[in-house]
Amino acid sequence: KEHDWDNHYVIGLHVRAGNGEQEHFEQSQRHISNEDEFYKNLVDTIQKFLLETLNAVPPARPTKKEPLIFLATDTSSVLERLQ
Repeated sequence: KEHDWDNHYVIGLHVRAGNGEQEHFEQSQRHISNEDEFYKNLVDTIQKFLLETLNAVPPARPTKKEPLIFLATDTSSVLERLQ
C-alpha cells in the first residue's frame, strides 16, 4: 500500500546496467557507452510518452490516474540518476 498502485497508471521500466560486471557487459555489447546521452534520451522518451498519452482525449487516453514509474534495475546508480 506504500505506493498506492491501484490508484496510479504504472509504467514499468527495467534498466540493466551490469551491476559492476564491466567486462561481461562490454564484451556482449550490453553496456551503456554514453550514460549522459542514455539518461537524457530515456527521460525525453518518458516525458514524450506521458505528454502524448495522458493528454490524449478518451478513448485514446488509457486512464485518468496519475502516472507512477516502477523502476527495476541491477545498479543503484541508475536509481540515483533518474530521481
